[in-house]
Amino acid sequence: MFFPKINWQKKGLVIEPDKKIAWMMTHAMLPTPHHIEGSLYRIYFAGRNDKNQSQIGYALIDLDQPGKVIEYKKDAVLTPGRLGAFDDNGVLSSCILAVDSQLLMYIIGFKPGGTTRMDLFGGLAISEDKGDTFTRWSEAPIIDRSRVNPFINTAPWVIKEDAGYRMYY
Repeated sequence: MFFPKINWQKKGLVIEPDKKIAWMMTHAMLPTPHHIEGSLYRIYFAGRNDKNQSQIGYALIDLDQPGKVIEYKKDAVLTPGRLGAFDDNGVLSSCILAVDSQLLMYIIGFKPGGTTRMDLFGGLAISEDKGDTFTRWSEAPIIDRSRVNPFINTAPWVIKEDAGYRMYY
């Protein structure tokens, strides 16, 4: 198998938590890029609120201006789910996929565990407004534990192929 050589360029720290923004008082986890146009990208990521719950928002960056954030989203695009849902204690983005006029955000949902610290599940949220807000496709996860994978199924990464879609998790 051949892997092309990639010349990475270190850009340094770009996104930092901001205590003045409620959804990202601490942490900047799992950056998930979405190309807007030219050198503009929205970098979706999870910050933590004052309850230590992960919420998803974004920073707008221009790759031609390394190290500079143009703007941070003031409100989270996705917050923890309803009590009892698979993501009632936090959400993180794992993949963004543009399909027609929608953005599909595959997410990781956190739920306090019984005998373990937490349970993680894969979910889906959909944006109809070009990524400014997202709504859950379901309050249930899209991938759950099974006989084949009995412990954890999370962090979906989805790609479009000729015959449909393929999910890695």
